[in-house]
Amino acid sequence: MVHRLTVELDDSGAVRYSATFRGKPIVEPSLLGLRIESVPALGSGFRIVDQGRAYRRGKIETRLGERASADFEFKELGL
Repeated sequence: MVHRLTVELDDSGAVRYSATFRGKPIVEPSLLGLRIESVPALGSGFRIVDQGRAYRRGKIETRLGERASADFEFKELGL
């Protein structure tokens, strides 16, 4: 695998993520949260209640570059 995104949920419900490319870290473990105007910050207290997995593979037309299309392939995890 060339790249990997890791998402972790700690005991307090805080979400952390990190990313690697070719086995080398490109994003160190970092807190993930949301700040929305007029709403308290969402940064902890999360819990996983369901999950779904999907695999996608296909081709997309490109408007720029040397090729008219590009292949894509990814795995998806919805929490």
